Amino acid sequence: MQAVKVFQPFRIDTVNHCLWRAEERVRLTPRAFDVLRYLVEHAERLVTQDEILEALWPETYVNPEVIKQYIRGIRKALGDDPEKPSYIETFPRRGYQFIAPVSDESAASSPSFSPKGIVGRKTALAELGACLASALRGQRQLVFVTGEAGIGKRLSSTLSSAGLLPTKFEELLGDNASRASGEKKLTTQCLKHSGS
Repeated sequence: MQAVKVFQPFRIDTVNHCLWRAEERVRLTPRAFDVLRYLVEHAERLVTQDEILEALWPETYVNPEVIKQYIRGIRKALGDDPEKPSYIETFPRRGYQFIAPVSDESAASSPSFSPKGIVGRKTALAELGACLASALRGQRQLVFVTGEAGIGKRLSSTLSSAGLLPTKFEELLGDNASRASGEKKLTTQCLKHSGS
């Protein structure tokens, strides 16, 4: 399975066990996340309660009522109405079906980066672009740019001249995101180190 599945406006990150609504993290308990992940992985088909129990709690007795509680919590987090479902449809005494269209998030859905104005650094700039795209999806990134003095290591100027960083930080986050979320932060720092 791909690490990130998308069902608009949500993304489920199975590596970091996170559910995202656009750029906002949606809180789910670990087991509720596992139930949602399992339903998304098996979208467009009926998943029985027994199948969920066997997949998530093998060799452990769990009352099937627990699954109903997790489904209620998932619906609340998704804003899904059980009477008119957009995401999870209930088939009484049979199971559940994830009914929203699901796609894999791939490189094709990431912003396209073309290093213009810098010669001989296409690979390095592509790696910086990939890190920036990951950061924009909410995955923390730590990047070190090293080299001799005067070769253009300053991150903000390197990214700007390559066309990877907008001229205003607000453009990077969107109009309201920069004010509404204290979690988004782009920090650059130049460290001078002499000697070996």
